[in-house]
Amino acid sequence: MAREYQFAVGPREAGMRLDRYLVRRLPDAVSRSLIQRVVRDGAVTIGGRPVKVHYKLHRGEVVLARVAQLPSAPADAVLTPQAIPLEVVFEDHHVLVVNKPAGLVTHPAPGHWNGTLVNAILWHLEQQQATSNKRQGLPRAGIVHRLDKDTSGLLIVAKTPVAHHALSKQMKARMIRRRYLAVVEGHVPMDEGTVNAAIGRHATHRKEMTIRHLGGRGAVTHYRVLKRFPAQGSRLKAEGVGLEPRASSL
Repeated sequence: MAREYQFAVGPREAGMRLDRYLVRRLPDAVSRSLIQRVVRDGAVTIGGRPVKVHYKLHRGEVVLARVAQLPSAPADAVLTPQAIPLEVVFEDHHVLVVNKPAGLVTHPAPGHWNGTLVNAILWHLEQQQATSNKRQGLPRAGIVHRLDKDTSGLLIVAKTPVAHHALSKQMKARMIRRRYLAVVEGHVPMDEGTVNAAIGRHATHRKEMTIRHLGGRGAVTHYRVLKRFPAQGSRLKAEGVGLEPRASSL
């Protein structure tokens, strides 16, 4: 069964190629190659008419995409170690802290069953001749939190069931603070502050998070502007952010 997605082209998206636009708007599990195939098959229309992959969008157009339901992981799917470069920041008998680069998916999901951070961690442990987290039955090879594919940063990994239980409990109780550095476009009027508002998926841009007073989940964001950069009439701000959300907004 196919699922329908409908998007309205905004002013900043005018002139963008259709395939690049859909990569940004559709779920991460929908790969670029799948998008191109769907477009070629005529399953993406604007104004009721099929369009080409290289079509340049116009403001106000409504894009309708019909994407076949993505297959689930095979019932016998097994996490396999893969030789993926891994930057280890700290490690002892109980935990492992790694620096995830941007572009690397944290754990397997539809469209990304291999080549993830989980696969890299399993390889790292296997090379150490340590007891594999996979064989211990730890979920996601011991990862207790995640970062989005395009976000880089530190992730803590449990190597034992005891450590996994303790870290999961601390995460749930929000005893572990998470901080982000971000480059922000636009004007942030105050040098520091707190945003205490419920967040949820954007109604149109499903890969983005936004404030949602109805149906959102509680989140507290403390922010502080570190530096301001003048650039062609607009200003970019690099901010240090302490974030305690239900799901990452970066």
